[in-house]
This record gives sequence, structure tokens and C-alpha cells, in this order.
Amino acid sequence: MVDEESFGRFLIEWRYWLDDGIKKMKGERWAKLAPLIKDCQTEGLESKDKHNQALALLMPEKIFRVSIEAIRFGVPWGCAYLRLKEMKIIKY
Repeated sequence: MVDEESFGRFLIEWRYWLDDGIKKMKGERWAKLAPLIKDCQTEGLESKDKHNQALALLMPEKIFRVSIEAIRFGVPWGCAYLRLKEMKIIKY
């Protein structure tokens, strides 16, 4: 079960991968984000601006960009990450 405290730990633990706007978030935001995350997991949802932070938590841009390339070339995520970093396409 996720609560404010565990969400706060998540934010600290995954800080490196989170988008800049999300890095400033605190555990207290969990109460407002939980229903939005649940909305995002609903099939056929048309996301609105209110869902942006929840979507950024579910798939941060850094992870999304590497995932797209991994799928594109049919390689494991880690291989795509290392290759993109090696080619200086990404700087993280």
C-alpha cells in the first residue's frame, strides 16, 4: 500500500530518472496524485492537463526516450541505454 511516506521515499530513490518538474514534488502530493494515476491506468482514457504529473511519474521522459529506441531496434532496454549514452545522444 502506498502512502505519503512511501511515496516520498520513491521520489528520493528514483530522483535521477524523474523529470525536473516532478523532482520538486513531496510525499504529501500522494493524496492528489493517486486518483489521477488510477485514471491513467484506465483503458481508453483521454488524458487531460490534470494527468500530466501522473503520466510523468508513470513514464519519465528519460525512461520513455530509451524505451522507444529499445523497441525500435528490438534490443533490451539496458543495451539501448548504453548505446545511446555511448553515442552521446543522451547525457544521463
